[in-house]
Amino acid sequence: MIEYEWPQEAYQKTEVMEELPTPQELGESLALIMGPNIKKDQDRVAEITTIIPELPKIIERGVDDKKIEVVSKCSTIRYGNTKLIEESCRIFITPHEESDNVEKDSKNLLEIINRLKQEITDPSEEGSDFKIIPLSDTSIGILRKICEAVFYNSKWKIKIVAKEKDKIQNEEGPKKSEKIILKAGGRSYADLLRDVRKNVDVNGLGVNVERVKRTRNGDLLMEIKKADHAIKKDVKTVHILDIAGDLSKDEIIASLNESVGSRTVEVTSIRTTGDGNQAAIAKIDRRKAEGIINEGKIKVGISFCRIKEWVSILRCYKCLQYGHRRNECKEEDSKDRCFKCNKPGHLAKDCGGEDYCATCKEGGHRANQIACPAFRKMVALERRRRTSERTNY
Repeated sequence: MIEYEWPQEAYQKTEVMEELPTPQELGESLALIMGPNIKKDQDRVAEITTIIPELPKIIERGVDDKKIEVVSKCSTIRYGNTKLIEESCRIFITPHEESDNVEKDSKNLLEIINRLKQEITDPSEEGSDFKIIPLSDTSIGILRKICEAVFYNSKWKIKIVAKEKDKIQNEEGPKKSEKIILKAGGRSYADLLRDVRKNVDVNGLGVNVERVKRTRNGDLLMEIKKADHAIKKDVKTVHILDIAGDLSKDEIIASLNESVGSRTVEVTSIRTTGDGNQAAIAKIDRRKAEGIINEGKIKVGISFCRIKEWVSILRCYKCLQYGHRRNECKEEDSKDRCFKCNKPGHLAKDCGGEDYCATCKEGGHRANQIACPAFRKMVALERRRRTSERTNY
């Protein structure tokens, strides 16, 4: 079944993430599937290094191809010099021997995902996130189907973090035709045709039937192709503040669904703030989100909370400055710079120094923290720009 296109309703345990998670969105566990050509994709490595600073060192020393390696990552969330919360994440690292043969590659992935499931403990809460970041030329569509099969009776919600081109390819599905053979099993060819017309919802599956014919054995061969009218899920990411500290994730989701008037709200991250409340990052249907963002508040539980559009600022992962990408960076002496203290020669996880902002050229915070005045200004400018675009539109 892996070689065929699945309808969206078949995906119950997995989803493909639109963008790289923030350090606060990593959760308790995630997996890295590393291909042999990972060193060639420097931009992708640089992106993921911002949330997993250990990655370059792991790539350099290599990974044992006979076992899954587990490393721990600790991150401290601060506001200015005040330590708010410390979070830890277990990172499962496994190699992937890629193959041009789809069947062989699928078997390799199935073995990897089965080993992963044996390594991780099923969570106590239904729907807990387990993120998988493929650092290889893995087919996202095949990986997702395998995860559906392996984790079908698990409490985990598998989130696959794909590059944009991989995500688009996964959503659109294969453009070539696929062949399905229905065995006669003693039925006549006419009976087979009647059964197909009666039981197969072609529109619901999102496919077009290109050709139907009878084989030499009396079976029915149906050639299908992905329909061109597939609808892409259109959501907007929002930041919700001032949520009561005693609300659970399930209660927050239920309350947001009630306020939005849907059952599709997804909460990707929740953290405790310095005042004892909570802040959440959520994905809401774009059309409904626009009006709520303009109002500036949404009811969560018994109180109204501030809501803003989640803003991601373009950042260079080489010099740590904003406004350009790594491949556009003009600085030459910025390799192996620590994201915490801004000094070369070590990684953030090994850093014993103080926080230093590469933008402000001063200590007390990092460049990507809300405590940084320059970062706050860029976020405010970006929000203003987006508000202006919505108004003009």
